[in-house]
Amino acid sequence: MTQPPLHAGVAADELIPHRPPMQMIDTLQQWTADSAEGVVTFSQDHMGVVDGFVTEPALIEAMAQTLAAMESANARSQDGASKGTAVSGVLCGVSRFDIKDVPRAGMPLTIEVVVEKRLGPMMLASGSIRCQGTLVASGQLQVRTQEDAEI
Repeated sequence: MTQPPLHAGVAADELIPHRPPMQMIDTLQQWTADSAEGVVTFSQDHMGVVDGFVTEPALIEAMAQTLAAMESANARSQDGASKGTAVSGVLCGVSRFDIKDVPRAGMPLTIEVVVEKRLGPMMLASGSIRCQGTLVASGQLQVRTQEDAEI
């Protein structure tokens, strides 16, 4: 991360509208205006796990939810609120997504996202997912955001 974090250690359910079984991030560890780090540990019975391994779509969604949590945290920082409106979004595209290794359920995954470009509500972000320091996935997401969800 290039900037010091604005805040650290917020439960994802305080920032995103997703709830189990669709929630794919546990905690937003730290964030700045354009970068964030999240953490998730998928349980064996999570819908994103098949035969003991985290699925590729779950990895992509974990990255998207980390980005959404960052946007909500930043919106709240600007408003001075600790709870309330979240930034919702639509994942419009995934590109250059490379799965290097498929992580096992029960292993903590660290998700890093960095916003590369913004144009109005559209954003291009790159990200990576690591398991015990080893890169398991990386790629780019195109997202359209809208501040409208109440959580």
